[in-house]
Amino acid sequence: MKNTEKYFYSVAGFIEDMNEINANYDKAVKRLEPFKGSDGYNQGMQEAQAQREASVRQMRETYLKQFREVAAKMRDSVSRRPLVAPATEQTALLSVLQMRQSLEKDELERAAQQMGGCPVALAVLDDLAQKHKVRGVRFNRELTADDLRSRIDTLERAALELIQEGARAASRAMPKNAVSCLERYGCFSQIPKKGAGLYGDITSTDLETDTQAIAAFCEAVNG
Repeated sequence: MKNTEKYFYSVAGFIEDMNEINANYDKAVKRLEPFKGSDGYNQGMQEAQAQREASVRQMRETYLKQFREVAAKMRDSVSRRPLVAPATEQTALLSVLQMRQSLEKDELERAAQQMGGCPVALAVLDDLAQKHKVRGVRFNRELTADDLRSRIDTLERAALELIQEGARAASRAMPKNAVSCLERYGCFSQIPKKGAGLYGDITSTDLETDTQAIAAFCEAVNG
């Protein structure tokens, strides 16, 4: 199972288990209702509460271990990501561009089309664009190692907050899948839809999930 799927199933599992614990507690309270006001009722309520607290404590320990293991595996995958060197023709083109005294936007864009999506080569083009003060371009869309680690930290913090909520976590909406889980707990920002217009005119209906960024994250942390 992939690391992102493990994270999703851990989130969903914790919420589901908290729902079950609350349901069992509610059943116990309902069984005691006819005896309300008696010594037996008070004792029964104390036992029901103690049982719920013990169950929540056990689930917290179980899921805390799961979340930390998943986060550790994600970080390990990031540290082992291979760097793919540009092909010979791409390297030659980059070398020529680096010797140029000036570069225009259209030249860099045409060069980017010949880089075959190679992140290292596209990063060089970004450096050249910055060097020659070419604005409005960004060729390398790959998340950096720092970006990835920051996302993992966010996911881990979100998981710890979920665990701290204990039984109250049962009120949280259940994520539908790994992507929706990452979007909610990993703080992936929504982006404007194609043709949405200027930023000043964009409303919430003009935004959509940044599936490209989430896909890049999944590829990097799943090993």
